[in-house]
Amino acid sequence: MPDIPVGSQIFDVVFHPTSSIVYTGLLTGEVKAFGYDEQGQHDARFSIKPGKGKCLHTVDTATGEVTNSRVGAHDTAINRVKRAMSHLIATGDDDGVIKLWDPRKKDSVRTYTQHFDFISDFLWLEDKKQLVATSGDGTLSVMDVRSKKTEPFAHSEDQEDELLSIVTIKGGTKAVVGTQLGILSIFNRKKGWGDCVDRVTGARS
Repeated sequence: MPDIPVGSQIFDVVFHPTSSIVYTGLLTGEVKAFGYDEQGQHDARFSIKPGKGKCLHTVDTATGEVTNSRVGAHDTAINRVKRAMSHLIATGDDDGVIKLWDPRKKDSVRTYTQHFDFISDFLWLEDKKQLVATSGDGTLSVMDVRSKKTEPFAHSEDQEDELLSIVTIKGGTKAVVGTQLGILSIFNRKKGWGDCVDRVTGARS
Protein backbone atom coordinates (compact mmCIF):
# COMPACT_ATOMS: atom_id res chain seq x y z
CA MET A 1 0.00 0.00 0.00
CA PRO A 2 1.40 3.46 -0.87
CA ASP A 3 2.14 6.26 1.57
CA ILE A 4 -0.82 8.63 1.41
CA PRO A 5 -0.55 12.17 2.82
CA VAL A 6 -3.80 13.19 4.50
CA GLY A 7 -2.92 16.64 5.82
CA SER A 8 -3.68 16.07 9.50
CA GLN A 9 -3.27 13.59 12.34
CA ILE A 10 -5.15 10.35 11.70
CA PHE A 11 -7.55 9.38 14.47
CA ASP A 12 -8.84 6.14 12.93
CA VAL A 13 -8.51 4.04 9.77
CA VAL A 14 -10.99 1.60 8.17
CA PHE A 15 -10.53 -0.47 5.00
CA HIS A 16 -13.36 -1.24 2.61
CA PRO A 17 -14.21 -4.97 2.91
CA THR A 18 -14.14 -5.69 -0.85
CA SER A 19 -12.57 -2.71 -2.66
CA SER A 20 -9.13 -1.09 -2.49
CA ILE A 21 -10.38 1.93 -0.58
CA VAL A 22 -9.22 3.23 2.79
CA TYR A 23 -11.22 5.66 4.92
CA THR A 24 -9.46 7.94 7.41
CA GLY A 25 -10.97 9.87 10.29
CA LEU A 26 -8.84 12.90 11.11
CA LEU A 27 -8.37 14.85 14.31
CA THR A 28 -9.88 17.86 12.53
CA GLY A 29 -13.19 16.02 12.18
CA GLU A 30 -12.75 15.37 8.47
CA VAL A 31 -13.35 12.01 6.83
CA LYS A 32 -11.21 11.30 3.76
CA ALA A 33 -11.37 8.32 1.42
CA PHE A 34 -8.59 7.16 -0.90
CA GLY A 35 -8.35 4.49 -3.57
CA TYR A 36 -5.05 2.64 -4.01
CA ASP A 37 -3.47 -0.15 -6.06
CA GLU A 38 -0.57 -2.60 -5.90
CA GLN A 39 1.62 -0.31 -8.02
CA GLY A 40 1.67 2.30 -5.28
CA GLN A 41 -0.78 4.68 -6.94
CA HIS A 42 -3.55 6.37 -5.00
CA ASP A 43 -6.32 8.87 -5.63
CA ALA A 44 -8.64 10.89 -3.42
CA ARG A 45 -12.23 9.64 -3.57
CA PHE A 46 -13.91 12.17 -1.31
CA SER A 47 -13.38 14.45 1.67
CA ILE A 48 -16.12 15.61 4.00
CA LYS A 49 -16.14 17.74 7.12
CA PRO A 50 -19.48 17.21 8.85
CA GLY A 51 -18.89 20.07 11.27
CA LYS A 52 -18.59 20.20 15.03
CA GLY A 53 -18.89 17.01 17.06
CA LYS A 54 -21.91 15.64 18.94
CA CYS A 55 -23.64 14.59 15.70
CA LEU A 56 -23.96 11.12 14.20
CA HIS A 57 -23.82 11.05 10.40
CA THR A 58 -24.52 8.28 7.89
CA VAL A 59 -22.28 8.59 4.84
CA ASP A 60 -22.56 6.92 1.43
CA THR A 61 -19.10 5.32 1.17
CA ALA A 62 -19.16 5.45 -2.63
CA THR A 63 -19.93 9.15 -3.04
CA GLY A 64 -19.13 10.70 0.32
CA GLU A 65 -22.65 12.11 0.52
CA VAL A 66 -24.13 12.50 4.00
CA THR A 67 -27.44 10.65 3.75
CA ASN A 68 -28.63 11.05 7.34
CA SER A 69 -27.71 13.14 10.38
CA ARG A 70 -28.67 12.92 14.03
CA VAL A 71 -27.94 16.35 15.44
CA GLY A 72 -27.15 16.40 19.16
CA ALA A 73 -26.68 12.65 19.35
CA HIS A 74 -24.38 13.24 22.35
CA ASP A 75 -23.79 16.14 24.73
CA THR A 76 -20.04 16.04 24.06
CA ALA A 77 -17.89 15.07 21.09
CA ILE A 78 -18.26 11.48 19.86
CA ASN A 79 -14.96 9.68 20.22
CA ARG A 80 -15.77 6.18 18.94
CA VAL A 81 -18.33 4.47 16.68
CA LYS A 82 -18.82 0.72 16.26
CA ARG A 83 -21.20 -1.26 14.06
CA ALA A 84 -22.14 -4.28 16.15
CA MET A 85 -24.96 -5.76 14.08
CA SER A 86 -26.92 -4.75 10.99
CA HIS A 87 -29.39 -2.82 13.14
CA LEU A 88 -27.15 -1.87 16.06
CA ILE A 89 -24.52 0.87 16.25
CA ALA A 90 -22.62 1.90 19.39
CA THR A 91 -21.21 5.37 20.03
CA GLY A 92 -19.01 6.59 22.87
CA ASP A 93 -18.19 10.19 23.74
CA ASP A 94 -15.56 12.25 25.55
CA ASP A 95 -17.47 12.07 28.86
CA GLY A 96 -17.68 8.26 28.82
CA VAL A 97 -21.33 8.05 27.78
CA ILE A 98 -22.20 5.08 25.54
CA LYS A 99 -25.32 4.96 23.38
CA LEU A 100 -26.83 2.20 21.28
CA TRP A 101 -28.64 3.11 18.07
CA ASP A 102 -30.98 1.35 15.68
CA PRO A 103 -30.42 3.09 12.30
CA ARG A 104 -34.13 2.71 11.58
CA LYS A 105 -35.04 4.87 14.59
CA LYS A 106 -34.36 8.54 15.28
CA ASP A 107 -33.40 8.31 18.96
CA SER A 108 -30.95 6.05 20.77
CA VAL A 109 -32.37 2.83 22.19
CA ARG A 110 -30.14 2.66 25.28
CA THR A 111 -27.65 4.79 27.22
CA TYR A 112 -24.87 3.64 29.56
CA THR A 113 -23.07 5.95 31.99
CA GLN A 114 -20.67 3.67 33.91
CA HIS A 115 -17.56 5.50 32.63
CA PHE A 116 -16.47 9.02 33.53
CA ASP A 117 -13.77 9.62 30.90
CA PHE A 118 -13.56 9.24 27.12
CA ILE A 119 -14.50 5.99 25.38
CA SER A 120 -11.42 4.92 23.43
CA ASP A 121 -12.47 1.68 21.73
CA PHE A 122 -15.19 -0.94 21.31
CA LEU A 123 -14.97 -4.70 20.85
CA TRP A 124 -17.95 -6.74 19.66
CA LEU A 125 -18.22 -10.33 20.94
CA GLU A 126 -20.47 -12.02 18.40
CA ASP A 127 -20.78 -15.32 20.28
CA LYS A 128 -22.24 -13.65 23.38
CA LYS A 129 -23.78 -10.57 21.75
CA GLN A 130 -21.75 -8.45 24.15
CA LEU A 131 -20.10 -5.07 23.64
CA VAL A 132 -16.83 -4.31 25.42
CA ALA A 133 -15.79 -0.68 25.90
CA THR A 134 -12.40 0.66 27.00
CA SER A 135 -12.11 4.07 28.61
CA GLY A 136 -9.67 6.76 29.61
CA ASP A 137 -10.86 6.26 33.20
CA GLY A 138 -8.69 3.12 33.35
CA THR A 139 -11.48 0.54 33.23
CA LEU A 140 -13.33 -1.55 30.69
CA SER A 141 -16.96 -2.59 30.80
CA VAL A 142 -19.00 -5.33 29.15
CA MET A 143 -22.60 -4.75 28.07
CA ASP A 144 -25.09 -7.45 27.08
CA VAL A 145 -27.00 -5.69 24.30
CA ARG A 146 -29.85 -8.21 24.56
CA SER A 147 -30.63 -6.96 28.05
CA LYS A 148 -32.67 -3.80 28.60
CA LYS A 149 -30.62 -2.96 31.69
CA THR A 150 -28.50 0.19 31.53
CA GLU A 151 -25.83 -1.24 33.83
CA PRO A 152 -22.92 -3.24 32.38
CA PHE A 153 -22.78 -7.01 32.60
CA ALA A 154 -19.22 -6.67 33.98
CA HIS A 155 -16.88 -3.82 34.92
CA SER A 156 -13.15 -4.24 35.48
CA GLU A 157 -11.03 -2.92 38.31
CA ASP A 158 -9.07 0.27 37.73
CA GLN A 159 -6.02 -0.63 35.62
CA GLU A 160 -4.25 2.55 36.78
CA ASP A 161 -3.70 3.84 33.25
CA GLU A 162 -5.78 5.06 30.33
CA LEU A 163 -7.09 2.14 28.26
CA LEU A 164 -6.82 2.99 24.57
CA SER A 165 -7.59 -0.11 22.48
CA ILE A 166 -8.81 -3.69 22.63
CA VAL A 167 -8.59 -6.72 20.31
CA THR A 168 -9.13 -10.46 20.74
CA ILE A 169 -6.44 -13.15 20.39
CA LYS A 170 -6.25 -16.94 20.79
CA GLY A 171 -9.41 -17.55 18.80
CA GLY A 172 -11.36 -14.99 20.78
CA THR A 173 -10.68 -16.58 24.18
CA LYS A 174 -8.50 -13.69 25.34
CA ALA A 175 -8.42 -9.94 24.82
CA VAL A 176 -5.43 -7.59 24.66
CA VAL A 177 -5.91 -4.05 25.93
CA GLY A 178 -3.44 -1.30 25.02
CA THR A 179 -2.64 1.44 27.52
CA GLN A 180 -1.21 4.95 27.48
CA LEU A 181 2.11 3.78 28.96
CA GLY A 182 2.53 1.07 26.32
CA ILE A 183 1.72 -1.86 28.60
CA LEU A 184 -0.50 -4.57 27.11
CA SER A 185 -3.00 -6.05 29.56
CA ILE A 186 -4.26 -9.57 28.83
CA PHE A 187 -7.79 -10.54 29.86
CA ASN A 188 -9.01 -14.14 29.87
CA ARG A 189 -12.72 -14.28 29.07
CA LYS A 190 -13.22 -17.56 30.96
CA LYS A 191 -11.82 -15.97 34.12
CA GLY A 192 -14.00 -12.90 33.83
CA TRP A 193 -13.38 -9.23 33.18
CA GLY A 194 -12.61 -8.11 36.73
CA ASP A 195 -8.86 -7.86 36.22
CA CYS A 196 -6.20 -8.80 33.69
CA VAL A 197 -4.38 -12.12 34.03
CA ASP A 198 -1.08 -10.90 32.61
CA ARG A 199 0.75 -7.78 31.46
CA VAL A 200 3.29 -7.37 28.67
CA THR A 201 5.66 -4.46 29.17
CA GLY A 202 6.90 -2.59 26.10
CA ALA A 203 10.57 -2.10 25.30
CA ARG A 204 12.24 0.66 27.27
CA SER A 205 14.23 3.34 25.47
